[in-house]
Amino acid sequence: MKDGGLRLTEEQAWILRKVIEAAVQLLTNEEDIKKCVSLFEKWESGKVYLSLKKIRYDGHIYKCLLPHTSAEDKAPGNKIYWQLVV
Repeated sequence: MKDGGLRLTEEQAWILRKVIEAAVQLLTNEEDIKKCVSLFEKWESGKVYLSLKKIRYDGHIYKCLLPHTSAEDKAPGNKIYWQLVV
């Protein structure tokens, strides 16, 4: 590599993103979480979320309280399913 940059295939980049998303789940300190908001997986409707999973929604991080399949009525902000972290 002449430019010294890292060149990843699309598949390698996808795998690296999944590794990063898994690693940020281990963060517990709010200041560290605030620094890494963009690294958390974005909330999606129709996806299964398990307890303690942290996701990004509207610029904030939420922690799943109850396992569920997401839907608009179960979006972060619904305090039955989600707790605001930062």
